Amino acid sequence: MRPLTAVIVAVLLMLSGTAWWILARQSASMSMAQSSMAPPVPGAAVEASRSAAPVLAAVLHPEPGMREVGPGWFMAVWVLMMIAMMFPFAAPMVVGYAAIMRPRQDGARLWLSVAAFTAGYLAVWTLVGTGALGLNLVLSMFLQHAMSPPFPQVTAGAVLIAAGLYQFTAWKRTCLTHCRSTLSFFLHKWRPGPWGALRMGSDHGGYCVGCCWGLMSVLFAVGLMNLAWMALLSVVIGLEKLSPQGVLATRVIGATLMLAGGFLTAAPFLRIT
Repeated sequence: MRPLTAVIVAVLLMLSGTAWWILARQSASMSMAQSSMAPPVPGAAVEASRSAAPVLAAVLHPEPGMREVGPGWFMAVWVLMMIAMMFPFAAPMVVGYAAIMRPRQDGARLWLSVAAFTAGYLAVWTLVGTGALGLNLVLSMFLQHAMSPPFPQVTAGAVLIAAGLYQFTAWKRTCLTHCRSTLSFFLHKWRPGPWGALRMGSDHGGYCVGCCWGLMSVLFAVGLMNLAWMALLSVVIGLEKLSPQGVLATRVIGATLMLAGGFLTAAPFLRIT
């Protein structure tokens, strides 16, 4: 591995790891605070954190969104989530950009351009976070009157089914192709200078959003601070973007999500939750 590549990968992984660490500490603090209060309603996310199988528990007892969280705190958590989950898989594109720029720039100018590219990528996901904030506020108000079973399970099941169906769409295939093909992306989207780097980073972020928004919506069904689901979805995103059989993985993941959604929707009526 070349020194430039090693440094970029190390920095992105370090940022991702730090974000995971902060999120884990915050999740633990939230769980402790909730456990000291009155028992939560059926389906609360704290039940999942106490289970020996938190992923399965979160599926059977989902907690949509992050209720009772202020806008500023929500956006801070959202940005940390994107750094934790997405930076490792943005690394190939950032490294590819740096490799192209190195013969043209060096030293501080090169790192400024790399930082601009990465910032553009993160800015798009942050913008998506403002929409997620609005959705979370709507969910928080709506769910105050609709948290009794089986509503949470059925709603979460519908989200999983929709996310699974999206995996088979042409839009998903197009966005995934751009995310996986570094050379093709830069051939079609190249722009010079730091501002060009910012724009290319935002373009890549846009394709990444188009590729992953269905998967990210699953977090609204099972809880945005559910670390088990965050880790599982990170693995799924990695399989799609980095594995040689990424397209096949996308279809398998889509079918799995639809099956899980169907099971989750039916579970309350079959009395298996």
